[in-house]
Amino acid sequence: MYEGLSDEDGMRVLVMREWPRNIERDQIDEWIVELSPSEELDMEWNNRKIEWEEYVERYKAEVADQVTHMKFLKELSQRKDVTLLCWEGMEDRCHRKILKELIEAIDA
Repeated sequence: MYEGLSDEDGMRVLVMREWPRNIERDQIDEWIVELSPSEELDMEWNNRKIEWEEYVERYKAEVADQVTHMKFLKELSQRKDVTLLCWEGMEDRCHRKILKELIEAIDA
């Protein structure tokens, strides 16, 4: 997100609870708060109180009822590129990776 805009980003979708610092509104196309992890889950993960496997399972449970938002992103991604954004730099240990897998598994 902080790497700047790219034409390859397509639709830029923020999936965080809070708006990130130093990011202008015109740099984000859509903001879907409902697909962000809870504050409690983020705190436990960032403070290393839980392992990645537990984080994955709890995040999936938290967003299980957000199928409408995930279907929207699935349908959108079939028409154009979609970039999921949050502040986490390690993509392999971020809820975006889990969310992408959930979106791909949906029958749109």
